[in-house]
Amino acid sequence: MNGAQNVDPAIQARVERLIRETHYRPNARARSMARSESHSIGVLLANRPVVKPFNAWLLNGILQECDKSSYTVTVARFGYGAAADLLVSELPLMLHSTGMIDCLIVAGTNHPNLFRCLERSKVQFVYAGNSYVSDSPLKPVDRVLFDQVRSGRQPTEYLIQLGHREIWYIGDSELPWYQQRYEGYVTAMRDAGLVPHALVEGLSDDPFLNGLHAAETILQHDVHPTA
Repeated sequence: MNGAQNVDPAIQARVERLIRETHYRPNARARSMARSESHSIGVLLANRPVVKPFNAWLLNGILQECDKSSYTVTVARFGYGAAADLLVSELPLMLHSTGMIDCLIVAGTNHPNLFRCLERSKVQFVYAGNSYVSDSPLKPVDRVLFDQVRSGRQPTEYLIQLGHREIWYIGDSELPWYQQRYEGYVTAMRDAGLVPHALVEGLSDDPFLNGLHAAETILQHDVHPTA
């Protein structure tokens, strides 16, 4: 049943026949208790709705990789404030109940207090994403990042190659991922000898509305952005 290679073929055939005849199904909970592992990876999505496109892509990638290794995925949402004094008992059930998951992927928008709480929980985790909001840097943890500065610079360089010169940047620089993209945009513009133009104030908490209001504000002035 476990795929061991040192089993007598006759015994294996007899066991497989009995499994078919009795319609036997392994008890996952019993196996987890016997092996002290659940074969399940937890995903904690903090301060973000699951339906956001990035979160959907992230979950899809996690599911694909777990399927390859016959792991299940347990997903929980968790909302908390940056100033909250979090207790392990306040975390989702999968984190304060022994045996539900083997390890954890942390996603969403997060603050230092969650990572302090996770350290107390003793669960092994990796942080996926750049959405860390704090004046102080995140202390070293296992982390998967993508280059936000580059994601601001490369599109700007492409627009410049197409012949655009009046390129504007819109994004709330209070949020670190928008600030880092802005830095990439500014670098590309200055490297090309162009003047950066930007509206980096937050006009709405909703990203779509923030972009809409920012574009309206820009177009109310005597400017003529081409991109």
